[in-house]
Amino acid sequence: MEAIKSVIIRSEEKTFLQINFPEKEITIALTSDDTISLKNSFNELIIQLKKRKFEIVLEDTREDLYFHVCKEYLRQLNSEISNIYGQMRTFGIIK
Repeated sequence: MEAIKSVIIRSEEKTFLQINFPEKEITIALTSDDTISLKNSFNELIIQLKKRKFEIVLEDTREDLYFHVCKEYLRQLNSEISNIYGQMRTFGIIK
């Protein structure tokens, strides 16, 4: 399983979780209700999951509220990614 690094991008207007795949960065807005953007981010994660099994790890040294939210968010997301990967193998979508 590959470890994919992520960081929190903080700005005054918006804050994002940036997931850094070797060929692409995927961002998840933490301070926005844009469901289309969130759906697109998850679709990109599924595309990456078809290429490799991975786990997203948070590399951020500033332990603020965003850090703790992202840490829990990634714990749940990694569990879902693992389940989806297993289902993709079961149904022959990936080998």
